[in-house]
Amino acid sequence: MNLKKNMTLIVGGAIAVALLVILLVLLLKFNSSYQQVNRQLQSAQQRLTILNARDPFPSEDNVTMVRTNLAVLQGFFGTLMASLQKGQAEVAKMEPSQFNLLLDQTSRRLFAAAAKAKVAVPRGFPFGFDRYAAGTLPDSVDVPRLAIQLEEVGYLCGLLYLSKITELSAVERPVFEASARPTVAVETYVDPRMQRYGGGAPATTATPANPADTYKDPSGLFSRQRYTLTFRASDTAVLAFLNRVAASSRFIVVTRLQMENEAGVPKAAAALPTAATPAAPGAPAASLPTREQRIVAGREPVRVIVEVEVYRFHSPDAGEAAS
Repeated sequence: MNLKKNMTLIVGGAIAVALLVILLVLLLKFNSSYQQVNRQLQSAQQRLTILNARDPFPSEDNVTMVRTNLAVLQGFFGTLMASLQKGQAEVAKMEPSQFNLLLDQTSRRLFAAAAKAKVAVPRGFPFGFDRYAAGTLPDSVDVPRLAIQLEEVGYLCGLLYLSKITELSAVERPVFEASARPTVAVETYVDPRMQRYGGGAPATTATPANPADTYKDPSGLFSRQRYTLTFRASDTAVLAFLNRVAASSRFIVVTRLQMENEAGVPKAAAALPTAATPAAPGAPAASLPTREQRIVAGREPVRVIVEVEVYRFHSPDAGEAAS
């Protein structure tokens, strides 16, 4: 075979093979791109079909209206939350030792306010914080809620003092601390056959009881704590306290009111002469009884037990709601 004679044919064939390989590679590449673009087109067409079938159709006017309504609702929610948080004190973060110092300062302030308002308070009254008034340091994880409880107890005592009660006897708060809750013994079952062979008696483990109060709402927008106040006061002072709770800037709900007259059933007053009773001949005319003389009960102090729930509201972006 004469290569020189067929050189042109051989070179032309090699170039044709090279071009064919290049065209094949380009074909595979463009086919892959075509398949990708085709899938995107089908997905876009399916989405367009879904959008066209929506009710209402997502036109620009509808989108603008929905955004406007959303802005109005968000503004209303912000205004409502600001109104509910009015008068709600913010408690700063603190260490356990700082809480005991704050408790001592708050107790001194409440004792001084009680003396000024002429309200009898037992000496060394702990205001519901017996363990910590005795010097026990709280757990650091419990300090934020304890600080909130201390502030709310001080606020409620202030309302009692302003209402002119006679004596403050007891303040009960929700005891949520794991170290302060009573423990419940839980028995572990042991097969009697194991005891027969030296298995021993059933083992008991102590677990802290669950707190009785519901503190946080699942939405995280508010929390509530229930307090029980026991005091002595006149009917007028009790009514004044209830009115102050209702008029308070804070959201406080009275859930229980119990009043007990410790003086017992009042004795019947002596019969007083009235205008209808004819006077004896020659005797001076009897005067009508005064209003004070007609009152036989209701002026003495009564023992009152009031349960209130104090609500605390949290903004959605506030860290306190999650604490």
